[in-house]
Amino acid sequence: MDFLRKVAHLARDIGISLLVVGTSVALYRLGVLGLIERSLELSEAEVSILRRLGVTASLFLGYWIVSRYYERRPLTELAFRPIATLAGAALGIVLIGITILVLLASGNYQIDSYRGLTEALPILGAIVSIGIFEEVLFRGILFRLFEKHMGTVTALVAQAIVFGVLHLFNDGTSWMTMISVTLLGAFWATIYVWSRNLWVVVANHVAWNVTIFGVGLPLSGQEEWRLSAPLTSNYTGPTWLTGGSFGPEDSIINVALMACALSVLVHLARRRGRFLPGSPSGTQK
Repeated sequence: MDFLRKVAHLARDIGISLLVVGTSVALYRLGVLGLIERSLELSEAEVSILRRLGVTASLFLGYWIVSRYYERRPLTELAFRPIATLAGAALGIVLIGITILVLLASGNYQIDSYRGLTEALPILGAIVSIGIFEEVLFRGILFRLFEKHMGTVTALVAQAIVFGVLHLFNDGTSWMTMISVTLLGAFWATIYVWSRNLWVVVANHVAWNVTIFGVGLPLSGQEEWRLSAPLTSNYTGPTWLTGGSFGPEDSIINVALMACALSVLVHLARRRGRFLPGSPSGTQK
């Protein structure tokens, strides 16, 4: 019965959080943005910028509302820590960069030419927005609430599986995708456990994605973004090695590297006492 009570409270908290955040985003996206568009003569590029900025702001507004008035807790995970955030970004570049460099050295990846940044800027804006959105959703809401009710270990596993399954709807997936993206979900959640800061995880996630996009490789199956990447490149070889049209995240090199990085980070987080038990009654706020 205690387990069922925990599940019920977890489902309630996740449902309310998603409802509040989703409503906040929808009100801006379907209401406020339309009013701005009708009131001002804006170019398509300006509307796109307003859309991304407004959706991100409304996302955080909804997150603040549910944290402040429903959970009644301070938003300590949104305190900006510049050094830790920069370290998170650097780690993201290094980790996916190793896979890319190995495949470049082996001849499986080839960089052909430099296209420039002009066409890349809108995609870079999208990458930042998506990175923030995914971290608030998966780590700020889903993982954090699972952890509160069920403990860190259960939360890591459950959130990572959900993250992996949802990415199976992307283009270019293979048998490796569930493994690679689940590891990524667990890795980003463990960065949150270690740092207890969403900006550190956002920086790692965004830097990871920008690195893949920047060298002109597919990013989680987003093949069309390659047409706007700063570098043009191509890949040859078996999908299990190159990642194919899903991108380097699906490479066996990246999977092995992420498994090692996750093991190290879990060990470090445990040593710092960052792993938490679940709430005994499932009612803790």
